[in-house]
Amino acid sequence: MKTIEIKDFTHFLEEVRSHSTWTWSLFRGQADLEWSLKPKLARTAFGSRSERELFDAWKRRAREFVPLLPANDWEWLMLAQHHGLPTRLLDWTQNPLVAGFFACKDHPTKDAAIWMHRPQKILSPKAIEKNPFEISEVCLLRPSSVSPRVASQSGMFTVHGQRCWDLLDSTKSETIKYQIDSKLKTQFMDELSFLGVNYAKVFPDLDGLARQLTWVCERGDDLEREIT
Repeated sequence: MKTIEIKDFTHFLEEVRSHSTWTWSLFRGQADLEWSLKPKLARTAFGSRSERELFDAWKRRAREFVPLLPANDWEWLMLAQHHGLPTRLLDWTQNPLVAGFFACKDHPTKDAAIWMHRPQKILSPKAIEKNPFEISEVCLLRPSSVSPRVASQSGMFTVHGQRCWDLLDSTKSETIKYQIDSKLKTQFMDELSFLGVNYAKVFPDLDGLARQLTWVCERGDDLEREIT
């Protein structure tokens, strides 16, 4: 893993461009520099309950809220991840600006990290016919359209096997960690908003609109100019 300390927003863009030859580059923003690259399932204590028990309970209860049922367990897993259930999936984006937004929108006193990762293994359509709980290594999973948020965030997933919960434990992992000082978070959010990456765009729903208007008010900016 390579670590780069970012000086300002322009420096971040220059560093990302310098690695633009990477194919299938993924980005992930984390508001705390110390957080690991583990899916939520590996970061939460479940006591005696197994991953499959949790997932099956989700499927049984979620059916009453889903107008169009997912076609297979992979789609159920992506839907569960989207709604906050601990799963073996980890969220990524193909847009480095979206990753910057997630790195800088919270925890203003914490240094942040923007990760750039080149996955070594991509799940093929044939592989996706397999049981998702039999995956043993870290793989790229292209999402189906489980929600408008996934599309607006250029979302992707890595799926993690139990032998490799932490992405950095993968011996073939090609990963760069961009360190963002907490003092740069406000600058990043201002620059990202100017480029059209804000709450209303990243979360294209009423919640996102409300959060964007609140952010604009806290800055003392013009509501109509900033929200359009």
